[in-house]
Amino acid sequence: MVLLEIGVLLIGIAFAFLVLFLIKPIKKLTDVLENLKLTTEKLPESFVKITEQTTTVLQEGNKTIENVNDQVKELRPIFEIVGDVGEASQKFTDSTLQKAIALKQRTSEAVEFSNSKQYEGLFGLLSMIYYLSQKRKS
Repeated sequence: MVLLEIGVLLIGIAFAFLVLFLIKPIKKLTDVLENLKLTTEKLPESFVKITEQTTTVLQEGNKTIENVNDQVKELRPIFEIVGDVGEASQKFTDSTLQKAIALKQRTSEAVEFSNSKQYEGLFGLLSMIYYLSQKRKS
């Protein structure tokens, strides 16, 4: 039985060393778990505050969007007027351009006529005017 008692004594001493060796990590684990407990106790309060702030931000965002929509509704007629003015000015510009192109063609023919007759200076200008008036009559 002596060997059995010595074996049990060695197992007891090994277990005591193991307990002494694990005391420090277990103490640190206890501290970590205590801090975790404190943090989780504060969590519901933090969650409520965050939820309230988020709700406030969303409400303000909705008010801002409604404000912008109202302002856009007020500005829409102005944009339509500007669009109509743009279309009208484009039609006017197109007709003016067509007239300018026609005038350029008529004057180019008159310039060719005065050049072919070798008219220069005031006489060339008078002949070009005469040519244009004759062209208009025909």
